[in-house]
Amino acid sequence: MDRKIFVKNAVHTYDQVATYINKYDPVCVGTCFCRHEAKLRGEDLHGMPVETCMWFGERAEFAAERLGGRRVSKEEAMKILDRAEEAGLVHMSRQYHRRN
Repeated sequence: MDRKIFVKNAVHTYDQVATYINKYDPVCVGTCFCRHEAKLRGEDLHGMPVETCMWFGERAEFAAERLGGRRVSKEEAMKILDRAEEAGLVHMSRQYHRRN
């Protein structure tokens, strides 16, 4: 059976991400794939923070076990969010779903 996976990007406010941090346990953080790719291409990262991608709950467990992420306390996650906000980064998520 052929299945397609669709991806939808969503932009979040600072307050929405802070709510996720407070709601879910565990929280995991890892290297931003976008900035990592730019670095590999030799592009200037302009001092932007690199460890900014977050996962929550079950996905955080998966990221820690298989994607090289690390578990962080809620306090540390909020500090990472603050640094991303100060740098002017856009808070985004990807939502995946399958259709038959």
